[in-house]
Amino acid sequence: AAPIVSGMAALVRSIFADRQAYSARFIMGHLASTAGATADAFAAVTGQPEPDLKYMAHWLFDTADLSSANDADGIVDAGETVDLGVLIRNHWGGAANAVVQLEAWGEGEPLADPYVTMVLDTVDYGAIGSFLSADNGVAFDSEGQATGAASPFRFTVSADCPDNYVIPFRMTITAGNALDPADPNIYTFESRFEIPVRRGRELPRIISESMTLTNEYLW
Repeated sequence: AAPIVSGMAALVRSIFADRQAYSARFIMGHLASTAGATADAFAAVTGQPEPDLKYMAHWLFDTADLSSANDADGIVDAGETVDLGVLIRNHWGGAANAVVQLEAWGEGEPLADPYVTMVLDTVDYGAIGSFLSADNGVAFDSEGQATGAASPFRFTVSADCPDNYVIPFRMTITAGNALDPADPNIYTFESRFEIPVRRGRELPRIISESMTLTNEYLW
């Protein structure tokens, strides 16, 4: 297959000749994006690249500066206020003015999740090039650990949220076509992911005074 696909890549390059706008990675991805069961040269040279944005990963931050109820253990607990850093990836044509909205909303449900209140639900991600990833300003320390997000999504979990509850998040991404300014379409993409909730409290490493452990929490 290699000489055939290589020939297709050369053909596609003759159509998308501007190497500044269309990288080698774009050529490879364009062949893959327009392929069916096998690579399709005609589809590749006639197909117009469009953005294709999807959720990739997230980081959560439950630091004490967000709420006095937070315990900064990296786990969502009932009653906490949590920031999210979210990574998305563009799997095809360039995306312009990408905007991400996050909702706690189960698939097929008529109403939003009753245990979650979105505080900051929309973030502007700007332009995202072909086959590139972007996040909402996630910062990392010297050891590669995520420490926070410059433009976070933020939500609060109700104090009466059950233990082992799973929050269903719906992510809606809208973007224009950066590779075709004449394209009037606003493209919309939906991704889903889940975050579990623990209705728990972390015991101190050293218990220096009497404590009463009630059954309303997981200890």
